[in-house]
Amino acid sequence: MTAPYRIGVHHHILPPDYLSVPAPALSANPHALRSLCELVPPTQILFGSDVPFAPEPVTHLSVTGLARYDAFDEAARRAIERDNALSLLPTLRDRVGGYRRE
Repeated sequence: MTAPYRIGVHHHILPPDYLSVPAPALSANPHALRSLCELVPPTQILFGSDVPFAPEPVTHLSVTGLARYDAFDEAARRAIERDNALSLLPTLRDRVGGYRRE
């Protein structure tokens, strides 16, 4: 389901700290990602598969959609898929051997 308006137009109704909170990439289709990128930079977007709650075909579409999205370079994609989450979760970061932000 898509919003009947462009999210980026309504910055004035968001609380001041809203744009500093990491945003989940709920739907990795080009329209949703472009709208999300109007609100936050790639450094604040996190990938989540919703496994085990999302059916496998939905997870596959999300992974494929993120991989095919043309506005992210390899560094932004890696940040969304891994590094952004590791920067927020130090215990996980320590367990998987750190992260590097490019």
